[in-house]
Amino acid sequence: MIHRLCQSPRYFFEHLKDVLIKAGFIQSQADSCLFISENVICLVYLDDMLFYSANETDIDFLLEKLRQLKMNLKVEDDVFGSLGDGNRIELTQTGLIKRIWKKCELKDQTQSNTRRDRSMTSR
Repeated sequence: MIHRLCQSPRYFFEHLKDVLIKAGFIQSQADSCLFISENVICLVYLDDMLFYSANETDIDFLLEKLRQLKMNLKVEDDVFGSLGDGNRIELTQTGLIKRIWKKCELKDQTQSNTRRDRSMTSR
């Protein structure tokens, strides 16, 4: 049984990474749990994924693509309930923020608005 092995989380992450890359994402060098595609940003935490996009249809298209790649996804509630006040998400880890800004060349930007996000769990 693979789920009882101490290596299981690593095996799962490698599988998830491979699927995200097949779906058009690139893994960030600033943070290995950050994946970026042309229209969607994906953050991975254990078996949870947060998708962010300025356009909800881009997330819908991505979800269909991931299902075609045999990812069993469960759509959960809006992430703002745990990360923000309904209008914004505030990141407070300044070291991580600086590394992401530098890597993504976001020197002159202080915030970015998104209209839709979804929290996903791989099950």
